[in-house]
Amino acid sequence: MVISPVIEKLIKEKNWDGLHQLFDRMSNTEFRRTENVVRDMVMPRLDNDLFWEAYHHLLIYRHQAFLPVITSAKRLARNGQLSFAAPSAQELARFVIEVLPDERMKMVRMLIGALETVEQVIGLFGWLEIDQAGQRCSALLNLTSPVAYYVLFQTLRHAEGERELILRCCQALLCKGDDLSLNMVAILRAYFDLSELKKTLSLPIQPYELSYIDSSYANFEHVLLGKRPR
Repeated sequence: MVISPVIEKLIKEKNWDGLHQLFDRMSNTEFRRTENVVRDMVMPRLDNDLFWEAYHHLLIYRHQAFLPVITSAKRLARNGQLSFAAPSAQELARFVIEVLPDERMKMVRMLIGALETVEQVIGLFGWLEIDQAGQRCSALLNLTSPVAYYVLFQTLRHAEGERELILRCCQALLCKGDDLSLNMVAILRAYFDLSELKKTLSLPIQPYELSYIDSSYANFEHVLLGKRPR
C-alpha cells in the first residue's frame, strides 16, 4: 500500500474514524514510518483550515507521536497563508489549552522558528495563550533573527517591573556572541538604561535614537543590523 495518498484521501474526506482505524492496524514499525509520511508528505499539501483540523485529530489519536507535525505549517507561513484565527485553529487551541496545557510550549518551540513575520510570531503566542513574558522570552531567545528580536523587544517593553528578566535576556544574548545578538544587547541596554551591563559593545545607541527604534519594525531592524537611523 502506498500510504501517503491513502492518508491524504482520508483527511480530505474528513474521515477521522477511518484514519484512526488505519493507524490501529499498523505495526509499531509501520506507524513510526507513517509519522514521517504525515509530517513530510501529507500535511504540507493541506490548506490552512484543513491543516489545523487534521492536526487536531492527529493529536486526539496520539499526541505524543504527532505533536511534531506542527512543523509542517512552515509552508503556510512561507506563503502567507497561515492563520491562527481560522475556526479549526481556534477549536484546536481550545483542545490543547484544556486537555494538553503542558504541551503548549513544546508546540511553540517547534513552530516559532518556521514563522516569517512579527504578526505570525505574536499570533502564535496569542493562539496558545502564552501570555507570561518569561515564557515568550524563553522561546524567542532560541532564535537569532530580526523578527524574533523585535518581538523580544516588544515583550520586554510591556513587561513592567521585570528588570531582572531583561538582564537575564541580555546575558543570554551575550552568551550567543554573534553580531546581531550583541547589537540587540546594545539596544536593550540603551532603551532600559541598564547601567549594570559594563561590556563594551560596537553599536552605539544615542538617546535621541530610541524613539526611532521604538516607532516601527523597519526602524528597529535597520538599527539592529548595525545601520544608523535614516
